[in-house]
Amino acid sequence: MCAPSLVHTVGMGEGAHTSSTVNFQANSGSVDRLAAQAKALGDATRLKIFEYISASSTPEVCVCDIVDYVQKSQATVSHHLRILRDANLIIGERRGTVSYTHLRAHETDSYLV
Repeated sequence: MCAPSLVHTVGMGEGAHTSSTVNFQANSGSVDRLAAQAKALGDATRLKIFEYISASSTPEVCVCDIVDYVQKSQATVSHHLRILRDANLIIGERRGTVSYTHLRAHETDSYLV
């Protein structure tokens, strides 16, 4: 079976162009995982939460800070964090009564541009 390829053509001025072919192979599991992650990031609130966590200057973020940032209830933020955790985009950790979260780096490197 041949690997699928993508051909990308870019305009370089009048009449000129260049094209490149990228070969890739994806198994069903990786495609399903990527689709689940894209779906999780497809909600504006979850994307805002993900952006806040990824832009943080500290390695982990207190959930109370996320609540303040997105101006949503703690229950709503917890719901969105669960969806991001289920998609393997973040990791949550509880210390006493305080919850912290951080990116699951090996899963999210391709999203950070």
